[in-house]
Amino acid sequence: GINLAFIIINYKKNGTLKSLDKEEKRIKKEFEEEVAFKGGLKDVASGMAFRYKRLKKKKAKKGIEFTQADYAKHVQKDIDAEKAYNIFAGVCIVIFVIGPALSEAITGNMMLAAIHFVIMGVVGIFLFRWFLKFNKEQNESYRVILAECEEKGIDVVEYYEQYK
Repeated sequence: GINLAFIIINYKKNGTLKSLDKEEKRIKKEFEEEVAFKGGLKDVASGMAFRYKRLKKKKAKKGIEFTQADYAKHVQKDIDAEKAYNIFAGVCIVIFVIGPALSEAITGNMMLAAIHFVIMGVVGIFLFRWFLKFNKEQNESYRVILAECEEKGIDVVEYYEQYK
């Protein structure tokens, strides 16, 4: 795939099939992340288009006009609420980590409590970092899509349709 493409480019440049150096690996990683991000925009746009249609339909039933600008404000409120989501996830993960260790400590088995705490702590840190990264990427996708919609003067449904 992409690794082979970079080796071929390197071969054309240098005439050898050597592996990538540090700088080339960094460029390759950035390229792969950009490709993944652009690919993920279609999925995010799909969800945004669905929610936009649903909100527009709800507002229309009440006789209220719902525009792309209104939807952008709605999404911005969700983005601003990210800190609350992160705090909630952190509290849940702390409970997830402390719960098993605490139950073992109550029964008097301190060694097993320490083992549970370490294992669940590692898993909890991994989950929390994944959650933060997911939240950050999703919010960045929202910003990119809304900015492109504003720039082109279209709504998210029309934005999503360009991927079909």
